Amino acid sequence: MDRRQRVADQLAVAMLAGPCDVDGYIAAGARLFGRRPRWLPLLCRRVFHAFGSSLEPRDRARLAAWIADDRAYCDAWLASRPPRVVRYLL
Repeated sequence: MDRRQRVADQLAVAMLAGPCDVDGYIAAGARLFGRRPRWLPLLCRRVFHAFGSSLEPRDRARLAAWIADDRAYCDAWLASRPPRVVRYLL
């Protein structure tokens, strides 16, 4: 698993650990990254549109794969400051 996929997996874990709504996803991502990247709210809105509030822990792999393929997430890796996890969830 490459770094990009590992970060997507950690973002999926963070999202699944919090409230299943757009604001909850944004808050989880902001905690994970130690800041709120500009691309995060757009990704979170698309996650909610794709999955709604029906996500469960067993959906981790599916959510991580979806995140890794998302346009905003992919574009973030082209930026001068790509996503970097500062707080891991166990």
